[in-house]
Amino acid sequence: MVRLRSPDLRTGGAFAIAAGVQYALLGAVLLVDPRTSTWHAADYAAYSLFAGASIAALATLLALRRAEMQLLGRLGKAGFVIASLGLGGLILVAVDRIQAGAEPADALLILAFLLAAVGYLAVGWATWRAGTLPIWAAFLPAAGVVGAVVLEDAHGAGVWQGLVWIALGVTLRRAPLHAATSSHH
Repeated sequence: MVRLRSPDLRTGGAFAIAAGVQYALLGAVLLVDPRTSTWHAADYAAYSLFAGASIAALATLLALRRAEMQLLGRLGKAGFVIASLGLGGLILVAVDRIQAGAEPADALLILAFLLAAVGYLAVGWATWRAGTLPIWAAFLPAAGVVGAVVLEDAHGAGVWQGLVWIALGVTLRRAPLHAATSSHH
């Protein structure tokens, strides 16, 4: 059985690439000018890029949901809600830190990252099962979070996140106009 691909997948790919570019720039800023205990100009750039990347990541999820809403099932829908809450939390933390010129709200940052990671896993499983993405691409956002936590800012967490989201974006942009439905059901 063949089903048509939604143009929303390609739009989601463009948003994922935008997220990836911003994450990579964030990573480069932090590699060149690492964060210290004192807030400085690079922190404004870093958190602005982080907020922008998180917004683009959320837009990617929205496009995926719009394109594949009927195929993602309950797990995909739940994952979308959980990841959206996590990304929303990350956006709030970034904006709060920019406004405060400091780094409060570590508990919210940790919770938001955890929610995003759990949501990404659920969405990844659902998109793989629906045949929307190959298994290696379906779990890229979750791998990005794990890699970022392991690498931390000083060792290229943002660059890793950037590469992961760019790879997802390219995969979505290159999605064929039609594809066979998944045999994983």
